Amino acid sequence: MSDQRWATSEDLDWDAIPDGPPPPLEDGIYRAVIGQADPQPTAKERKPAISVQLIVKQRHGSDEELNRRVFDTVVLTKEAAFRAKQLAKATQAELPRNTGYEAVSEFASSLVGSEVWIRTRQQTYNGRVNPRVDLYISEDKLAEVLGNGSGAASAAAEERPQRRKRGSS
Repeated sequence: MSDQRWATSEDLDWDAIPDGPPPPLEDGIYRAVIGQADPQPTAKERKPAISVQLIVKQRHGSDEELNRRVFDTVVLTKEAAFRAKQLAKATQAELPRNTGYEAVSEFASSLVGSEVWIRTRQQTYNGRVNPRVDLYISEDKLAEVLGNGSGAASAAAEERPQRRKRGSS
């Protein structure tokens, strides 16, 4: 008996398959494709967010095909909306009009299939090292971010809102 929902049937060489997952991606700049983007509220505070699955194709400057998955959550609040703006600029998608489900869902759908450059940083959480998307990079900012290192800081600062120190006006 077969199940029509089953996508493929292939022989696996179990001897060639490692016992554990591959090591986490190193810090760096990668070309990726957005495989999934779904509106999903944050777990604790139920704030509007988009769960993004990126298929990392290759590291900048390398020909090696990676096909690795990286996951990100882009929160749509005043404090964190700069990440959605980075993502929209990097994919040339139109930002949502508001944070209602319909608008966020439409924005998320428009991201799927888009090619994007990302900068990853390793992050340790519960004893596991995972790559974290640190920056979404538009094509026109790529050279600046790849520059002498200061470009990465200035590109990130340009997208990030300025915070005032407490006690200053």
